[in-house]
Amino acid sequence: MLPLVGAGEMALQDALVQEALGIPGSVLMESAGRSVGEFILTTLDPAEVTIIVGPGNNGGDGYAAARYLLSWNIPVKVYAAEPKSTLAIMQRRMFIRSGGRVFPLKDIFTVDNMDVVVDALFGVGLKRPLEGIYADVLDHLASINTRAKVSVDIPSGLSADTGSFLGGVFVADYTVTFGLPNWACF
Repeated sequence: MLPLVGAGEMALQDALVQEALGIPGSVLMESAGRSVGEFILTTLDPAEVTIIVGPGNNGGDGYAAARYLLSWNIPVKVYAAEPKSTLAIMQRRMFIRSGGRVFPLKDIFTVDNMDVVVDALFGVGLKRPLEGIYADVLDHLASINTRAKVSVDIPSGLSADTGSFLGGVFVADYTVTFGLPNWACF
């Protein structure tokens, strides 16, 4: 049985994998994105995928998933905050160079129907309640018609340390998580 871990333990696991095995963070992100894309492709058979991308590494996972889905001829729309992490910036560039198009996050409010929506806003590092546009995005996503909702790593708005809500939360039908299970998985 695997132990339940919090955000600190997950960060340590990522660092140990990178250091001990020499696997760069960019390769881990590629693997995460491919895993999310494969899950969506094989489990949900989507007509179209909408990915909501945050500014950090969770958003980078979302860009990678979007690029894989695009390469498998699945129509993808990405609504994104400006990336702040180096890896997310790199993934965004690769997605755009692959023919993907990125819409400003605020444009999601004009959409009221989606086939499959993917939450790649915030991952296990989230420590405080979402506010501003991020809280508004979660409220909007809760009110629209979708066939399936998928979270990357952890539903945005949950604490990886306690599993408690940090304000609003993305209510996922599926969560594709990596490494060890965290408290929010249960």
